[in-house]
Amino acid sequence: MARFAPAKRDVFDEFATEILHNYAEGRWVIAVDGPQGAGQSEIADGIAASIEALGTTAVRASTEGVADFRSEVLAPFRAGTGNAILIVDGRELLRPPLASIFVYSIWIGVAPDGAPESTEDQRAYERTIRPRLTATANLNNSDPDHPRRTFSDSC
Repeated sequence: MARFAPAKRDVFDEFATEILHNYAEGRWVIAVDGPQGAGQSEIADGIAASIEALGTTAVRASTEGVADFRSEVLAPFRAGTGNAILIVDGRELLRPPLASIFVYSIWIGVAPDGAPESTEDQRAYERTIRPRLTATANLNNSDPDHPRRTFSDSC
């Protein structure tokens, strides 16, 4: 049986279409979270390019901290005009107080053999925040050329 292996661009386009379907009007902030080395930046860049191709302004940012992000990135973005999507990549973005900023979030998972060694902090984050269940969407990036959306329903 053949394994489903979507093209990377198709996955990015699918996310862009879904995001714009729900957030076409206004200025919205999206998170792309995952463990170190999961490919957050590349995926966020790809989704931003797909959003731009659909005619909406996409702004990109990376963050690891709260204070500078709020004052240097979020405040100027929210003060802007016109429809736009700010796509932020980083680690532990679904942890309070950052979690409340995002209207849509993507958790990137990788196979244990495809990810660098998890730190104790990362394991604690995944145990307490449970980003796979908290995020709006999940993406398996074990094969970076063919990322696959996964569904982690708890029902």
